[in-house]
This record gives sequence, structure tokens and C-alpha cells, in this order.
Amino acid sequence: MKNILFYFILVLSLFSCKNNTSVVLQEEPINLYPNKELIKKKYYKYSLHNPFSTDDTLYTPIEPSKNNPKMARTLIKAVDPYDLQYFNRYIRDKMNGQYSDYVFKNDTIRYRFYTKHYKTNDLKKINSKEKIEDNFKNQSIKYKFLRFNEDKNLIYLLKKEGQSSPSFCVIDSHDNILEIHITYNVKDTIYHFPSKSLNPFRGMDIEN
Repeated sequence: MKNILFYFILVLSLFSCKNNTSVVLQEEPINLYPNKELIKKKYYKYSLHNPFSTDDTLYTPIEPSKNNPKMARTLIKAVDPYDLQYFNRYIRDKMNGQYSDYVFKNDTIRYRFYTKHYKTNDLKKINSKEKIEDNFKNQSIKYKFLRFNEDKNLIYLLKKEGQSSPSFCVIDSHDNILEIHITYNVKDTIYHFPSKSLNPFRGMDIEN
């Protein structure tokens, strides 16, 4: 009887773990070593609907739209595709202020977006160029600072051991929001993943 009960509990726990897809993975803000298997297991998958790279898919913890299960929940109005107020509000209210998503092509990770919305009294780990570069050093990441862009974001080339082409990293730390965009192969910046990765969230009516 005890063996049967133990087996039942084990199966139930494994089933729950496999279907726990709405949980944001707890990772370092800057991550050059993402766990592909865990991402695919925990996150929802959507097409980017990118005619120039049809195999690209987005993995995100945000659940499907009630109106179109092939798309993510609509958090960006199609008529105003760069207004992220509802997207950011959802992250603050439903995900405790922390979020990450990934663009895959088949089994290769091409892009990662990470954001953290800090509360007033939260300690910000990355809020200056010095702290950013300390983070690189702590993770044994080779880096080259390129420039500040027109929005005062910091732009770096990053490289991990065994990596043939460097990664392109843009870091935006303003007010109480941290945003980090990593294109894992600098050559892939031509695909504009920071914008294209938002396609699955765009639609006519916001789903709060």
C-alpha cells in the first residue's frame, strides 16, 4: 500500500512539474548559458510569424490567447505596436515584476529578453556600468564595451568559452526597470529580435 501511495505521489509531482508552464525561470539577469531543455519544458511556444525566418519561435511564460491559442495573450495593440504599457503591467502584476523569453531556431537559441521591475525599496544589482562589468567578471564573461546608444543604453560584445561569434548585448537600466537584450550571435542582429519577439503578443483587443 505504501509503495502504491509513493508511486502515485511521484507521478502527480512529475505531472505538475511538466505542466507548470506559467512560472518564470529564475536565472541571472545576464545569461550566456541558458538551459534549452528547461526552457522548452516550462515555457509556451509561439511562432514569430517572421517571413524572413520562418523557423523562429518564441518561448515565453505568458499563456495563450483565449481568442487564438496559436498566439500569446494579447498585451500589445496591433494599431500601436510599440506601446508596451499593458505588456509591462502584466509583468508587474502577474509575474512579480520579473520576466524572460527566448527566440529559438530549431534547437539553437538566437535571442533572449530579460526584464526586472523593481519595487521602491528593492536593491538593484545592476544599475551602473561598473556593476554591469562586475557581473561579467563574476561569470567569467569576456566583454567589450562598444558605446552608449541614442537612448543612453549600454551596448557590449560578450563572449563565452568556445563561442565562435560574440553575442550582442544591450542593457537599459532606467527608473525602476532593468531590460537586457542578448542576441547570441552578433550576425543575427539583422533580424531585429527585440521588435520581432513581440509579434505573438500583438492583436486587436487587450486581454488583461
